[in-house]
Amino acid sequence: MQKINPGNQKTLAFFSWPIGAWLIWRLGLILIGLGASFWLPYRPSFPYFDSLLPGFGWPQWFYSWANFDGVHYLTIAAKGYLGTGLIQAFFPVYPIIVGLISRVTQLDLMMSGWWLNQLLSLILVCLLWFWWRTKFGITAARWGLVWWLVFPTSFFLGSFYSESLYICLALGSWLMAKKGSWGAAALLAALASGTRIIGFWLLPMLGLELLSQTYPQLQLLSLTNFLVWVKREKRHLLLLLLSLGGLVAYMGYLQLTFQDALYFLHQQSEFGAGRQEALIWWPQVIWRASKILLTARPFDWKYLTYVQELVFGVGSVLLVFWGWWQRKTTQLTTPLAVYSLGCLLMPTLTGTFSSLPRYVLAAWPMWLSLISLSTQPEFRWVKWLALAISLTFLIINTSLFIQGYWVA
Repeated sequence: MQKINPGNQKTLAFFSWPIGAWLIWRLGLILIGLGASFWLPYRPSFPYFDSLLPGFGWPQWFYSWANFDGVHYLTIAAKGYLGTGLIQAFFPVYPIIVGLISRVTQLDLMMSGWWLNQLLSLILVCLLWFWWRTKFGITAARWGLVWWLVFPTSFFLGSFYSESLYICLALGSWLMAKKGSWGAAALLAALASGTRIIGFWLLPMLGLELLSQTYPQLQLLSLTNFLVWVKREKRHLLLLLLSLGGLVAYMGYLQLTFQDALYFLHQQSEFGAGRQEALIWWPQVIWRASKILLTARPFDWKYLTYVQELVFGVGSVLLVFWGWWQRKTTQLTTPLAVYSLGCLLMPTLTGTFSSLPRYVLAAWPMWLSLISLSTQPEFRWVKWLALAISLTFLIINTSLFIQGYWVA
């Protein structure tokens, strides 16, 4: 009989809790998706729902995990960026990987993407667990995963979306930077910037982290000392510039193909939802979202989406600021705060909080604030109430998404 390696036993024991939590979460969401049709009519409100998705031959409850943005990623994976409008707003790394998996495994594109996202969402849970448990201990890590998995839009992590891939790359880049592996950090960040535009914010995060690691007495930093530091760390700084490689490569492709390096940005207004090409500042977006709540009628599922957009658009930013203010307790450092605020505020420059409940997932350092609040005894009852509300919205949002209603 083959002996089990004690090291493998320890690794399995270390990750047994997150793997078990992930299985419960994933099976629970599948059951919610299966049951959604019993209480909610199927009313898809996105293109190609009647042609592209049913063509794969899977039942509606399954192919609906590729609703909304999923149809655009499927189109890119199948045909590339030519011949179809609007899809240039979606970055290429995720559909490229889906296409490669499909060719290697001979699975169709939808099944390839589905399995990819199950694997990525599991890896992501394990990465978060590793980070939180080694830094804060097992109790804090468990609370962090509970908040992560019952978050109202966590179902996107298992959908045909790029969320899980992007967050895995971004978090992996951060963990490599903490180890001082700047080459690996830059490579993962480059892939992330080719997956989502917000990958741009990994560059300042990594740069500030390099500064904090190699210039410990930041309070004594002056212009002269800073220039000396830049000269000393020139090799690492040049290496970190590669973190924009994915974004620059995609912009180069758009320039060569469509004669517009910012084509992905110039198409934002075509998506509706109040998006504009002109920059709109965060306070203006709050005012716009508030006016929508005051004037929009009827009080239907769409109105519920408007409420969530405003709550997440304001609440997430405030939570990051609080976490940074209490950084000695939360460990939400300046590099992490800058990155999180960039992820949260950049999408609002188009003039809307639309999709922000989903975009919040990319600001994973924000969960440090939630972990800190969860471990404080005075927030015990508030914590349980907030979890119950979050779980309720996760069930509702998952059902709405599967049945074709816009959520984020």
